[in-house]
Amino acid sequence: MNPSSDSLSQVAVELAKLFEPLAEALATPPPDVFFAQLGIPLTAAQSAALGGPLSTIVTRTEEMIALIPALIAALDADDFGTVAEQALAATQKIGEIITALDALSTAAQGLAVPDADELAVRIFDYLLARYLDSAHGLNDALEFLGLLDRADFNVDSNDPAQPPFTISTYHLGAISEWLSDPAAKASSLYGWDASFDGHLLFPRVEQLLAMSGAPVIYDPAATPQTLDAVIFELTPTASGAAGLVI
Repeated sequence: MNPSSDSLSQVAVELAKLFEPLAEALATPPPDVFFAQLGIPLTAAQSAALGGPLSTIVTRTEEMIALIPALIAALDADDFGTVAEQALAATQKIGEIITALDALSTAAQGLAVPDADELAVRIFDYLLARYLDSAHGLNDALEFLGLLDRADFNVDSNDPAQPPFTISTYHLGAISEWLSDPAAKASSLYGWDASFDGHLLFPRVEQLLAMSGAPVIYDPAATPQTLDAVIFELTPTASGAAGLVI
């Protein structure tokens, strides 16, 4: 098989997995619940007015997903011509979905929808978070490294109009910061420098361990700062270069 066709087809399959929840979420109107999960409330009038752009997004996404079974079948049959054809068609559909998302954002701004200028980014981050959740612990690791921020809202709500939701914001530009100057990034993110006291690092370690199910206690009021993971305890070194005492 042509390596470029194979790579393109695999990308198309993974992008279909990425966008599939979008079609599922928007296929049944009204879209209020989905927008509430993005932290963007809609009035009934705004919801109705966005029906056209939303319908286009669902249609283009379903068209893209519909191409995937034939693409997979062609891969299994080593039908290289069909693989290339279907992969290119799927890629074109991705472009149409992105165009439709831009149109939705423009329409929402015209209707004075709150945070409409962030709509396309919030949808993409929502989909990316859902996609990466399939790799257990990956989003937790990205958050620890400063590549992802997650904020929870309406945590205890039982109101269907105000459902609990999490806004995920990816900071992929942080990758270049880690590569270009890891010491500076560690200092800004964890306070890992001559004044290190653990107040930036320990909350991130606590969250990472807690998300994995490990018992952990961090008391920010303690002096010195201490992270107690039951089987070990971390405190900052008392003097000298940044370090940890176990």
